[in-house]
Amino acid sequence: MLLSLLLFTYACSTKQPVQQGATMESTSQDSVAAKPEPSDLPETESLPSTSTEVEVSSETADKPSPIEPWGKPDTILAKILTEGFFHSDEVWEDAQTEKWYGLFQNKNGFYLQQTNLETERYYDPIIDEDESEKTGWKVSTSNQDTSVVLISSTDLIKSRKVEAVTLSKQEIWPGNKVTFTYKGNPYTLQATGKKKRSDAGSDYYIVSNYKLFLSTIKNGQEVKQLLVESRFFDDAMIYIRFVGDLDGDSFPDFLIDRSNDYNGSNPSLFLSTPAKNGSLLKMVGTHESVGC
Repeated sequence: MLLSLLLFTYACSTKQPVQQGATMESTSQDSVAAKPEPSDLPETESLPSTSTEVEVSSETADKPSPIEPWGKPDTILAKILTEGFFHSDEVWEDAQTEKWYGLFQNKNGFYLQQTNLETERYYDPIIDEDESEKTGWKVSTSNQDTSVVLISSTDLIKSRKVEAVTLSKQEIWPGNKVTFTYKGNPYTLQATGKKKRSDAGSDYYIVSNYKLFLSTIKNGQEVKQLLVESRFFDDAMIYIRFVGDLDGDSFPDFLIDRSNDYNGSNPSLFLSTPAKNGSLLKMVGTHESVGC
């Protein structure tokens, strides 16, 4: 029982995704650390660039629906999972019978490949009274390479090598931007919102009214789309897990953890192929889970 508790506690505390492969150019501007030393930055009142919020018109921003970070896509086009340990209601009974593709990483880079999903009931020390109950789930695959995300129920994903983007940072705080080039086209990720120190001299910041935008030139015109927004955070930040062409249309797709809570995980898949005119991406699937 003690071993099971330790394993589950470890799984709850180690949900960090793998780092992306260095295959594409990426640069950043106006860098702000998540937990900077007090000497690194002036006090909040002297940080106008990190506390301003930029409004984007409806003609240039395609809001995800719904807006809250724990919401689901307006139309579910894919199911996604990750390997690990989950509570009873976070994995469905017949998941292993579906056709799954995994995004994997090995020493040669990233690739998509059909895989066998393996699920088994597991003792959940947070919920179960004793080891005989086993209401939790353990999710794994038959592939031994590092798993980034598992995708089912969509015809947009095929087995292929994936050219990935290495972002200069995967958490983009208000006032920051990250630029990268993919297939010869420049892209910019930019965050707006309000950011202030939790108290004088603190290394921690309070972020509110957060918005993350993606912009590029498409068909000769600039397109700027709102990807994620959150009104508040609890010791967490939006985290970009992966950028690369997953659906084979030569445009970058995104896997973004939209959780605004330190105790939760909400990886969400954004694909370019199903995006409507005037948009760059569409959120097609998401998976919500909580830790301990």
